[in-house]
Amino acid sequence: GGLSHTFFYVLLPMLQQYYKDDALSTIKLSCHVGYVIFVLVNVLYNYYMCVMTPNKGPTYDRIVRELAVATEFAYPETPSQVSQCKRNYEEMMIFRSQRR
Repeated sequence: GGLSHTFFYVLLPMLQQYYKDDALSTIKLSCHVGYVIFVLVNVLYNYYMCVMTPNKGPTYDRIVRELAVATEFAYPETPSQVSQCKRNYEEMMIFRSQRR
């Protein structure tokens, strides 16, 4: 919100002043505005898709396992392995917080 406000209320008037004597000022300003709107819509769309994409199901499980293989992460298979992985993670976070 803040960056788009800065563009439309600060930068755009500055660009209008800069291009005031240019014959193609309308086209140049339209290109600036079009690009900014494209980026804003793209950011909002990607945020929405990131938040609304379900993180469950066979496709998600397959992708998580592929990512684990690609990063050489030992993916926990059994409940005891999952609890051990959680304990290791918590211990690592405690260790990192104590180092600060």
